[in-house]
Amino acid sequence: MLIVGILEDLKLEHVPGTAIMNDASQEMGGVDTSRLKHGRGRDAHIVLVPQPSNDPNDPLNWPQWKKEMIISLVSLAALMATCIYCTILPATLILAQVFNEDITSVSNSTGAHVMAIGCVTFFTSASAKKWGKRPVFLASMLCMTIACVWGAASQSWGSYFTARVFQGMGVAPVETLVTAMVGGNITLSLIIHPPPAPYSISVVQKLMIDIFFVHERGTRMAIWNLCLLTGATMGSVIGGYISEDLSWRYNFGLAAIALGILFFGFFFFLPETVYIRDIKYNLDEQSHEDLSGGFQKNAEGDAIQAEDGNLEVPPMIPYRTMLRPWTGKLYDTDSMTHPLHVIL
Repeated sequence: MLIVGILEDLKLEHVPGTAIMNDASQEMGGVDTSRLKHGRGRDAHIVLVPQPSNDPNDPLNWPQWKKEMIISLVSLAALMATCIYCTILPATLILAQVFNEDITSVSNSTGAHVMAIGCVTFFTSASAKKWGKRPVFLASMLCMTIACVWGAASQSWGSYFTARVFQGMGVAPVETLVTAMVGGNITLSLIIHPPPAPYSISVVQKLMIDIFFVHERGTRMAIWNLCLLTGATMGSVIGGYISEDLSWRYNFGLAAIALGILFFGFFFFLPETVYIRDIKYNLDEQSHEDLSGGFQKNAEGDAIQAEDGNLEVPPMIPYRTMLRPWTGKLYDTDSMTHPLHVIL
């Protein structure tokens, strides 16, 4: 590997972030994957990473339609998040005339929007880690909806400026927590289209990791990036026509309607995705030599974790219980002041 500039690791037993992905590895590296859970259909040769537990409440075990519904919702939310940032930009001169402000002041309102995203990101990320993603997403969608209604109804410059700040506060979780459901590293959009605010990459990886296996994440990441880029690039074009043919207020009014619909979609179809899974299920953190040592076959031929074989499978959480804004659980014990340590 030295010839291509990559050194083989001679110290670590297993390089973190690498995992056996298919049965061909048995021939290549002598790794036994027979006792591990595999995909279905055309993916039957793929080893599932991470391995799903036997708990029906494990998001990795959710029906595929449910997972796709979630990624559709969060992708549309990403599209709207970038839209409300961009659609009002062509109306800069109109806003200056309506509120009797100079161009610089109107531009500063956009800067305040972006600054709000960057500042709130630290705390929304910490909140999602501590209390879960569902309450943060619901608060985000509600905040964006109210802020858009506020912006559309603003009669003074101070009111409009404040509405833009609250829009940024609502946008922050959507732009930092969405790809955390799917996983992956720095996304394409961050490379070719720098975001209007700092992204928390470590948290961005969590949401999609919660519900998708490694081999499924690339396509979902592409869908999310497409929506994010579409909102950023097309928002200004659409906003120009809306401002000219209708009114600048319709940019926020129409966005409020769409966000309100999305809020109910999030409420009814996006349960809490955080699930505390035994580290043994994370194949990318185990030595390949001991990869399937903690698994065995049950009577049906399915792979199960050895120590779980005699444990009773927990019941499925009722749908009505999933509708609670917060599960009542704390998923992390870190203090909410940790973001301040990063800032300072």
